[in-house]
Amino acid sequence: MAEKAKKKEPVNQTAAVASTTVKHIVRAGEKLSKIATDNNVTIGHLIALNELSTMVLEEGQVLIIHE
Repeated sequence: MAEKAKKKEPVNQTAAVASTTVKHIVRAGEKLSKIATDNNVTIGHLIALNELSTMVLEEGQVLIIHE
């Protein structure tokens, strides 16, 4: 009796990439534009990601830069 060939499952070649959240703690006098420039992102990116309703920042405020 001939042995049936075993079906091989397709190999998943998509590697899982660990997500690292990058945060920034606002220091006195910092502006959103400077934080964006220093982190190579746009002001719009920071506003959207942090759901900001104003561009006024407070000392000690934590902003997410990347997720």
